[in-house]
Amino acid sequence: MGLSEKIEKRVSNALILAIEKAEGRIKQNMIDAGTVVTGKTIGSLRYGLEGNTKGFISGAEHIPTLEDGISPEQSRLSFTQLREVLIEWADAKFGGFVDEGNAFRWGSAAAFNQKDIGSVLFRQGGGRKIYSHEKYAIGDEMKRELGKELGNIFTTVRVLDEKPTVFKL
Repeated sequence: MGLSEKIEKRVSNALILAIEKAEGRIKQNMIDAGTVVTGKTIGSLRYGLEGNTKGFISGAEHIPTLEDGISPEQSRLSFTQLREVLIEWADAKFGGFVDEGNAFRWGSAAAFNQKDIGSVLFRQGGGRKIYSHEKYAIGDEMKRELGKELGNIFTTVRVLDEKPTVFKL
C-alpha cells in the first residue's frame, strides 16, 4: 500500500469516526430538546461513507423541522393525514386521549393551525440546535484526528527517507 492509499485510508477512518460521534450527539440533542416521542425520527438516523472521503448522516425527511418548526407551506400532508399524524404524536407524547372525540377535535384544531399559521416552533422563530451545528464539530474532529494521523505518517516517511525533509501541513 503506497503513501497516498495510506493517507486516504486514514482520512476515511477519521471521517467515519467523526460522523459516528456526530450522529450520537445529534441523537442526544434530540433527546435533550424533548423531540423524541415515538422514536421513529431518532431511529431513522443513518451514517456512512460514499467512497472514501465523502461522509453523510441522513434521516427522516422531516428532520429539518426539529430546528425550525413547520411553516404552513411545508405542511404537505392532506388535512386528514396531518390530523392523524398529529393525533398519533400527541397520543404517544401525552399518554392518550380520554375518547376518540377529543382526539379528533384536538387533531383537527392542531392540523388547521399548522396548515394556517405553522407549528408552535415555527411561530416562535425556530432556532433549536439539533443537527446543523454538528457539521463544524465533524470538521474539528477531523482536524484533530488527521493531525495525529498525518503526523504519524510523515514521521514514518522522514525516518524511512534518509535525507532530512521538512513537511508543512
